[in-house]
Amino acid sequence: AAPDVHPVEADAKERAALARRLGIVDLRALSGEVTLRRRADQRTFEATGTLQAKVVQDCVVTLEPFESTVEDRFDVRFAPDPAGGKALDLDPDEDAPEPLEGDSIDIGELVAQQLSLALDPHPRKPGAEIPDGVAAARDDGEEDARPNPFAKLAELKKSP
Repeated sequence: AAPDVHPVEADAKERAALARRLGIVDLRALSGEVTLRRRADQRTFEATGTLQAKVVQDCVVTLEPFESTVEDRFDVRFAPDPAGGKALDLDPDEDAPEPLEGDSIDIGELVAQQLSLALDPHPRKPGAEIPDGVAAARDDGEEDARPNPFAKLAELKKSP
């Protein structure tokens, strides 16, 4: 069967509800496209898509709201009762399919879930710098050279 293409465009009410759900300041735009295909096994479905969003999040450094663009591509498989019932022939290199509840896929919910995965969990406003004297996590896994505040307590515990 030919794939089904579904355009997605969230209206103001849907964007406001989704912004509250995702814990962001505002969702100014959300659109995308999802293509649904039945896979060769006739039991699983594949949803491939794209999304574009304009989001307003609070900066983790300055705590000021700022707008950014989120763009993402996704590929999700769905299958009825994938954990039980008739066994599926799964490729060990692929993730297990999402459960298909009923006989339909909620395209809007799928895009909302993919947006939640694409959001930066630690959004930083462009140009925002961490102030001097504030401990920062390092990407290289090394600890900062600052003294550990618990080291002194450990020394006191060892003293008679």
